[in-house]
Amino acid sequence: MTFNVKKITGFIFPLLAIIAISLALFNYLVLRDLQISLAEKIEKIENINKPPQVLEETIVQSAEELQEKHDQENKDLKERSLEFSPNKSKIAYFQNKFTDDLKNLGDSDYVSVVIEENGQQKTVFQENYHVSNLEWLNDREIVVYRSCGTECVIAYIVDTITKHQQQLALGVGYTWSPNKQYVAAYHFSYEYGISIANRGNKYGQTIFQLRRKHPPNGSGLTDETQVAWSPTSTKLAVVIKKDSEEKLELIVLDIQKDFKNIYQQDLTNIDVSGIVWKGENIIVITDDYGSKKISL
Repeated sequence: MTFNVKKITGFIFPLLAIIAISLALFNYLVLRDLQISLAEKIEKIENINKPPQVLEETIVQSAEELQEKHDQENKDLKERSLEFSPNKSKIAYFQNKFTDDLKNLGDSDYVSVVIEENGQQKTVFQENYHVSNLEWLNDREIVVYRSCGTECVIAYIVDTITKHQQQLALGVGYTWSPNKQYVAAYHFSYEYGISIANRGNKYGQTIFQLRRKHPPNGSGLTDETQVAWSPTSTKLAVVIKKDSEEKLELIVLDIQKDFKNIYQQDLTNIDVSGIVWKGENIIVITDDYGSKKISL
């Protein structure tokens, strides 16, 4: 048997080099761990040898810093979120719940709603999830809004006296009726259009829907839905893409007659930017070029 010395040599030297590098890396890691362990032990010994008064001062200082940070953030949050009740006798605002965990201090998932009247404060709403804004429905009730994902806004109607809550699902957006008894929710996913919830119902049930299927080839008008309530909350004007046609239409619904369709008109070549009522029988539609009055 004949051995090729050059081939063996060419194989052994790289192998020895790899082994040497591996041993060096292993020794480095071992020494590093020993140094870290030694440093930790030294720190523990130093803390043990610290006078109790020094440790207590450090803890007190940290607690004071947390409280100071908490107070300042709540002051800023109150200014940003403060809302007056309709009769101006109360104010409502968000406040962060206190936590001694620095990571969670100021976390929007730790927000409460505080009502203040005659210098007295009362927490009326407190949950562990993110809320976005609040508003007064009347002098007794507030509504707190929470985003809960795609096409999902939840409204929590809170009685500021009893703290009773009622929940409403509001789609991608919403428009309250002037009397705050109804809310129109906008939808886009699956089917575009609106649904109406009756907040006078204790469960906030949907009492009417006007939703249509998306065209197979898409449309630039399916997200152009707009609504406007008449001043007495008895009629609802809806601008929506017409079913099976690439144009908008105006529909007027009579709330007192179970949302009966009492008016319809095609809106051709109009890029609607706004819709408002003038009294109970005139609707004004605006676009980039002016406005158009429609009498019922």
